[in-house]
Amino acid sequence: MVSSVLATDFMDRLLRSAVKLELLKGHVYEMSGSRRDHSRIQSNIARLVYDGGMAPELEYFGPDQSVRISQESYVFPDASLALGAEFERFRGIDALVNPLVIVEVLSPSTAEHDLARKQPLYRSLPTLQAIVYIDSSQPWLEVLLRSPEGEWSVKDLGLEAELELEVIGLRIPVRELYHRVSFDSAEA
Repeated sequence: MVSSVLATDFMDRLLRSAVKLELLKGHVYEMSGSRRDHSRIQSNIARLVYDGGMAPELEYFGPDQSVRISQESYVFPDASLALGAEFERFRGIDALVNPLVIVEVLSPSTAEHDLARKQPLYRSLPTLQAIVYIDSSQPWLEVLLRSPEGEWSVKDLGLEAELELEVIGLRIPVRELYHRVSFDSAEA
């Protein structure tokens, strides 16, 4: 079977690689290292999710946790949350298979990859209820929410707004996601 060969080759390559890799529809992509503000936003997400009174059955995973979308697509979102997290173990790597929420921090070098290549794949995950994109170069969020009917809606949020994810009972001031992030320092 072609897809299992792809996954096996990818996992072998991932285990040997010095850089993070993603497999999207059978194509391998090298992921660049995070810049200062990108990393700050990732840390803020974790802190705010835990400070927000996260339900005990809800699990938070950071950027080192892979998510399996299909046998041809394994990705590393900046954060993922799951209720009753389930994993597929393959070649010594645990991949989350039932994320409820995925968060991607966008930077100039990752935005196209995250929005154009990964978003359609994320939307195909049956368990996924929300995708949050946080821009690291300006105070802007895009939130995609799945309705009970399976339709996706989009909300744009600015610095003074509040990110509300009803599916996990979380409300976060957008300003707090950008704690210690400076937009006047161009991080190219």
